[in-house]
Amino acid sequence: MRILSAAEIERLVPMSEAIAAVRDAFAQLATDKAQSPVRSVLRVPRHDNFILVMPGYVSKPEIFTVKTVSVVPSNPHRGLPRVVATVLAVNPADGLPIGLLEGTSVTALRTGAASGVATDLLARKKVSRAVVIGAGPQGRSQVLGIDAVRDFDDIRILSKERRSADRLVRSLRGKTRARLQIADSAKDVRDADVVCAATNSLEPVFAGRDIQPGCHVNGVGSFRPEMQEVDVEFLTRCDKIVVDQREGAWAEAGELIIAKNEGAITEDDVFAEIGEVAAGLKPGRQGKDEITFFKSVGNAVQDAAVAALAIKAAKRENVGRDIKL
Repeated sequence: MRILSAAEIERLVPMSEAIAAVRDAFAQLATDKAQSPVRSVLRVPRHDNFILVMPGYVSKPEIFTVKTVSVVPSNPHRGLPRVVATVLAVNPADGLPIGLLEGTSVTALRTGAASGVATDLLARKKVSRAVVIGAGPQGRSQVLGIDAVRDFDDIRILSKERRSADRLVRSLRGKTRARLQIADSAKDVRDADVVCAATNSLEPVFAGRDIQPGCHVNGVGSFRPEMQEVDVEFLTRCDKIVVDQREGAWAEAGELIIAKNEGAITEDDVFAEIGEVAAGLKPGRQGKDEITFFKSVGNAVQDAAVAALAIKAAKRENVGRDIKL
């Protein structure tokens, strides 16, 4: 079994390869060649924490993974990360474990890759500006994901803490084709071709009326029914709402659930799963003025796809610690 750290995973798996693998995994999910049950959520009232358990299987390359994600809001006060994740990879043929991976890096990489897939399928080909809201690890991966599939003039980073945005811009210098800048306010979305929301916000992070015709939005931060990164007005303006998986979205995507409860949308307003578009079963963007929205709450086939890439590269380059059980 290969044990891989966050630094090793980041070095072994380029974003472009992660995007290709996640795109294929989504297509497998849409064509019944992969499995991803809705994740279990275990709440720990004693500590005000909760733990997510996410099993996933893809058939090519064949791998089964289980990811555990612990969300501990009080951890930053202890000097520890708010989110702690681990991915166990298993060979489905014999049931033996083949990898143990630092999961927060896998999560960031596969989430950025998912937005890369969605942006490639749903955004206009000719773009100028993007806005990424959120300057944490997910914000970083969003920048890398969309930069890999579109040639932006500039990508603006918006964060409640300007120092975080500045730190992210500095850490990514020389790693993107686009010029990186700090956004002044949420109104910067008014001239954006692509917007990525990657926060833990309980309320909308931009005004839906500010989104211009032709814009594509990725919403990847909220993952609980009470969380809401985009407002109801934005959803009613969308020409296409695409999700990572319908079952998971209607169980956990706060934006969709809140809008449905208000009577603004129905489940039929979800146009497609992203895998249906990736597999060619449904069309992506069909007009330059379409407003499109990709909502992801996170899907275990993404973890499996990235874990398979990392383990294969680690074996090839003899990276990580290999232990026998």
